[in-house]
Amino acid sequence: MGGTATIQAGTIRVASTRAASVQAEALFPVDVVDRPIRRLGPDATHLPDLLTLEQQRRLVAGARSWAGQQITARGATLRRHVTEVPDWVIDIARGALRRGLPSSTESEPDPDEWTPDSALVTHLAPGAALRVHRPKGTGPVVILSIGDSGEFRLGNTQTPTRPYRTVLLESGDAFVYGGVARSSFIGMPRTRPGTAPDWCGLTEGRIDIALTTISRAGDRAAD
Repeated sequence: MGGTATIQAGTIRVASTRAASVQAEALFPVDVVDRPIRRLGPDATHLPDLLTLEQQRRLVAGARSWAGQQITARGATLRRHVTEVPDWVIDIARGALRRGLPSSTESEPDPDEWTPDSALVTHLAPGAALRVHRPKGTGPVVILSIGDSGEFRLGNTQTPTRPYRTVLLESGDAFVYGGVARSSFIGMPRTRPGTAPDWCGLTEGRIDIALTTISRAGDRAAD
């Protein structure tokens, strides 16, 4: 009898704990957790949750169908350089630039007039990484993140090693950099498999879309 009473009491405590957990999840669902804008420097900004669900799905569909030049890159499952950037994608990039680098200078364009003519689409398989490199091109860069979370590294302008800063890019996030940060080494040394939301349009892996301008014919947005 005593043993039975102990088991029943334990069951009640477990049930009570689970009920409290369910109530907490209802009050504080993961998708409404505040993730503030983060400045990694004067010319580099992380914009959490920039993309709507519809935009993420549409970008995934576009990334799979846009025509472009295939590029070999270590760590990337597929990389394509797209030069005919759709107007609606340009609008998203302008909005990101407006929020990420709001002050135009002689070396940086007015966000409302900036027209990226290059989109580097990178598909990463689950757990894959993207080596550290220094992107080519001119003007600011807007990176759109969809799928599995990835640890994005913004390095220095001299070497691909330290010092650098790291920020977690989740599905729907954007990262904007330009100015003195434009010549920085960047990379994604680690991704987190299984973190892609069900509703983003990807069942696994991640897609990065890096938008920028190209100064000379034949240049590519990244090595």
